[in-house]
Parts: sequence; structure tokens; C-alpha cells
Amino acid sequence: MSLSAMSTPTPAQVPSHVESGEGPPLVFLHSMAGSSASWSEQFAAMSANHRCIAWDMPGFGESPSAEHTSMTEMSDLVVRMLDFLGIAEPAHLVGLSVGGMIAQECAVRHPERFASLVILDSAAQFGNGSAANSDEWAATMIATINATPVPDFCREMVQSITASGLSAEATARGVAAMSRATKPGLRLATRLIAGHDTVSALPGMLLPTLVIVGEHDPETPVAYAQRLAELIPHATLSVIPDCGHLSSLEAPIAVNQALRAHLKRTAR
Repeated sequence: MSLSAMSTPTPAQVPSHVESGEGPPLVFLHSMAGSSASWSEQFAAMSANHRCIAWDMPGFGESPSAEHTSMTEMSDLVVRMLDFLGIAEPAHLVGLSVGGMIAQECAVRHPERFASLVILDSAAQFGNGSAANSDEWAATMIATINATPVPDFCREMVQSITASGLSAEATARGVAAMSRATKPGLRLATRLIAGHDTVSALPGMLLPTLVIVGEHDPETPVAYAQRLAELIPHATLSVIPDCGHLSSLEAPIAVNQALRAHLKRTAR
């Protein structure tokens, strides 16, 4: 039975989250290199007109670790959070990187719970369907996570996936947001990324969708975003100049403008 059909969950059954504002619900799912704290710029821009909610996925922030949670279970967990918050109307869903992958799964499995979808710096499939070995990548990444102190891992990741020229202040904010992760949470995110594949499902997904990508994203390049936009019916693609993988942090003004335009187009 879907979690969305269960009775109202208790606080212990939902991930930690923050919220601000009133209006149509706008839900944010962070990347592996982030947490609920990653969306401060979007909260500041959007909370005047929307009820903004950002979660900490399992193993991040105050959310308990659940290292072997499947992608299906992650999508059900998002719906469980909506139920706990009393949100019955369809919510706008925004996801970055692995958060964008979870958002895709949510849109495919629970389309009735969402008004629209925004996917930032993500992909429809690990490696965009290339010959890349996802198991090998995951094993290497997990070995690195196990061997590296979390603060060092976070600093090195944020610096490696953002575009050159990012200010020291923005870099520090990104590292601080990601540093709320635990090793089980980082391993979970790694496994979710490696196993992700919505290629066959997305053509039947009819939610209004905006795909955003940084021009210089080294992790999920523009070609990945183009494929997403081609797979999803009537999706809109926005490429953010001079930006890497953490577009909402690196170019918040441009991302917020694109998000506002999308929300205006999809207003009910």
C-alpha cells in the first residue's frame, strides 16, 4: 500500500524539514552536496508567495539514517512528509541532483500529489545512458566516503563540482550545508544516484516541467539536461551561464527568475 494512503504519520515517521511562508506549497529536495540549508536563497525569494518546505533526506541534518532506503521508498517518504504537513493540494516539487532524481520518481509514482516539477542539474539515468559502470563508481565513492572525515569530504566535493570563480562566501555556505550529512547519508545518496533510471517512465509523465542546468556543470552536463527535456513531454530547458553543478547556490538570482517564470506559467 502506498504511504500516501496510510493514516497521518507521526513526527518520528517523517524526515526533518524547515518551512517558511504561506501560499501554494513549494517543496525542495537537496543534492548529495547539500541539506535543507541549501535552499536559503530560494526561501528568501519565494516565501512571500509560497509555503516553502525543504527536507533533510535520511542521513542528513536531523533526519535519522536509513542507509538502504530505495528510490521508491524515498518518493513515498516525500509523500509521507506532505501528509504529515496536512498538504492535500498538489505541491510544486523542486529537486537538485539526487534530489532531482527523487523528484522524478515522485512525479512518476505520485503524479496526483504534484502540480509541477523543477529538475536542477540532474539526469534521467546514471551516466546519461553511457557505458559508465555505476557499480564501480558507487564502490569507489563509498570507499572514499568511508576513508575521509565528513568535513573534508564535503569541502572537496563542493569545490570540485562548482564553477571556478565561486566566491569564498558562497563556497563556505555550500560546505556548511553539506556538512550536515552523515556517512550513512552520503552512502545512501551514492547508491540512489548509481541506481537511478527513469528513462522509460518519463515520456508518460505529464506534469509541467522545468529543467535547469549550469552551463559548466561537470557532474550532470548540459547534454544530460537536454535528454531530460527531450524525454519529458513539453518540458522547458534553462541553461544558467557561468555556473556549475550547484546552480541554486552558484547563481541564485538566475535560478530564482527561472523558477518564478515556471510557477507563473503553471499557476492554477
